Amino acid sequence: MEKTNDNIKQLLEKIKALAINGVDGEKENAQLLLKKLMHKYKITDNDLEINKRDWRNVTLPRFRLHNKLFWAIIQSTYDITAYRKTSKRDVIKLFITQSELVEIIAKYNFYVYHFDVDIDAFAISFISKNKLFPVTERAGTPREMTEREYQRWLKAHAIETSKYNYNSGQLGKEQLQLDFEEKEELQ
Repeated sequence: MEKTNDNIKQLLEKIKALAINGVDGEKENAQLLLKKLMHKYKITDNDLEINKRDWRNVTLPRFRLHNKLFWAIIQSTYDITAYRKTSKRDVIKLFITQSELVEIIAKYNFYVYHFDVDIDAFAISFISKNKLFPVTERAGTPREMTEREYQRWLKAHAIETSKYNYNSGQLGKEQLQLDFEEKEELQ
């Protein structure tokens, strides 16, 4: 029974951290869910210690570039200089609060999307710059590019011509800035 109660407290600590650090509707939903579950399990605010530093499990991404991104986010977010290994391959322990853990995970989830888009644009640019195309063209009639394909092509072209600029300003704002000179016409 004690193990189940600890699991419930851990879940409520995570929800409370989200209720404090969440954004817009996410924050409001977490606050409502927290109140409901605290009432159901008869747990008070004093029982939940989200600001207490403790060794917390963090699952690392396996893909090498995602792993590097995750470590960069950890090191840029808090002054974390040490970690502990666990018996699991992809799990480490960091000495952080629950709210810090929620912030690290939220930042990773935000940045990994933009990271993957940029890696995709880089791959297209690399293939184009090194002329790594199929020997024979595909048979069939040409088709019109979708808006998404066109945007990917623009990013790849910007990287290839070294006119690509990444602005990591505030979260939630446009992350990619393409700067073309007016005399360059893209067709």
